[in-house]
Amino acid sequence: MSDLQRVKDCSRISVNRRIPAKLLKARLQACKAWPFSRDAILSMSGIPVKGLGTMSVDKYWRLYFDPEFVKNIGDAELAGVILHELLHLLYGHHKRGARMMGTNPRPRDRYLMNVAADAQINYLLQEEIWAGLRRQTPGDNPYLEIEIGDDWILPDRIDVTENITMEETYRELQDKDAEQEKESPGGGAATSCEHGGGGESSECSGSEGGWHDEDDEGTMEVSERASEFDEHSP
Repeated sequence: MSDLQRVKDCSRISVNRRIPAKLLKARLQACKAWPFSRDAILSMSGIPVKGLGTMSVDKYWRLYFDPEFVKNIGDAELAGVILHELLHLLYGHHKRGARMMGTNPRPRDRYLMNVAADAQINYLLQEEIWAGLRRQTPGDNPYLEIEIGDDWILPDRIDVTENITMEETYRELQDKDAEQEKESPGGGAATSCEHGGGGESSECSGSEGGWHDEDDEGTMEVSERASEFDEHSP
């Protein structure tokens, strides 16, 4: 079976499975903050994946989530994660990332592209929350219940330019990577865990999660784990 077919087979996973009440509530809170995106928010199909450690989306609008992650994160930050994942889809990051990286990209390139997308999404989301807090009546302000986490990737935390495109950010990260590689061959990354930029392991990633393209091995692993969850959940 081809890798692409394995990803497409994920469409057979039931999407009406044990969505936590907390996640449903956060989704409604996201709808209150962005009523113009209500249909898009509700179009993301929730799929539980034990051990994922975060949330992520694929280009088929499947929203993968780890039940433990949902349980442990704050309500307002969870609503922020939903908006973060939505923006990956609305900005077309799957298609744009694939076009930018070309065929057979390195795992490191995929990682840097995800960091680039996260950084600019989070910057725009942060600016939107601040603007929303200023323009809404404090007593009835849905933005009071939307937060960005302290460990989320932001441009100033990974030393890249604010308010530019994902592609431009990706080039900056590539340049930083190449420069650091020259200084210390064989080691070092352009971003670091202490700044919320993440590393190549999931432990270093921010709470905001990420996205997968159709040929990403991570997507296939998530799909398989989602299937396993479906088969073995009580």
